[in-house]
Amino acid sequence: MKNYLYQGDQASLSMRSGSKSLLLKKGVMVAVALALHAAIEDHPVVKSLVKSGELDISDAEVQQADPKPAESQDYGKLTVPQLKEALTAANIYFDDGAKKADLIGLLEQDDQAKQAADQNVAQGT
Repeated sequence: MKNYLYQGDQASLSMRSGSKSLLLKKGVMVAVALALHAAIEDHPVVKSLVKSGELDISDAEVQQADPKPAESQDYGKLTVPQLKEALTAANIYFDDGAKKADLIGLLEQDDQAKQAADQNVAQGT
């Protein structure tokens, strides 16, 4: 996963690559799947935005989850529309044609990243 943060002059930035699309709202960090990142990272517009500082692309920090997480969501019980709603609410990009297992994986990666951030805050790092 990559984190995209758009800080340009427009309210949002929309990108499309094949059947995949990405909407970046100004000032909102969005987790982007590696497949989409690979498809758009070499586009001249993306390169220009990164060079000008209007688009920041960074690695998403995902660490191994603790063996006993404090709260574990059972995403397998959710329907595909519910999973997509949860991903949209969390500003996580997903392909409209993604399989349920892929959607669950994105939510679990986000949970792991949040747990790691919470641990870093608790440790003062």
